[in-house]
Amino acid sequence: MYDVCVGLGYHCESTYQLRRITGVERAHFFDWLDLDLTAVKETVEADFANVLRPGLGEPFSDGACVRDRGSNIRFFHEFHAPEGTPLTPALIAEQYPAVRAKFTHLADRWRALTASRSRVLYVHQDAFDESGAPELADLHRLLRTRYPDHAFDLLWLRR
Repeated sequence: MYDVCVGLGYHCESTYQLRRITGVERAHFFDWLDLDLTAVKETVEADFANVLRPGLGEPFSDGACVRDRGSNIRFFHEFHAPEGTPLTPALIAEQYPAVRAKFTHLADRWRALTASRSRVLYVHQDAFDESGAPELADLHRLLRTRYPDHAFDLLWLRR
């Protein structure tokens, strides 16, 4: 069947459920991120170069998370503020190098996985019914074009 199941967002629920069901907790790039299918496609198209560029992170959702303006990905779990206080630009800047290093590592892991012989099931939860079959077909085409030898399937979950 599949060697690996990888979540592609929309938010943390897909990662949580994949880990709960499979028992595998190995991290992947899109785990625990809040992003739509467009952001997934743009990130893959850019080979991750559009994510976490310096100076593009801003407090979002009343300082509960960081929105990366380069990718429109919301990071709810990677940046931390003291209990009861919102994230600030200074806190984001202070934590940026470690978060950037983590996601550089995860991008390298993605590249290794897509170059491997592993059969992968990618799971995208369309939490708000924002995408349709054409967008999913676009993602499939992008993955097939970018990684022609990669064995994968896509599972698209809707509420």
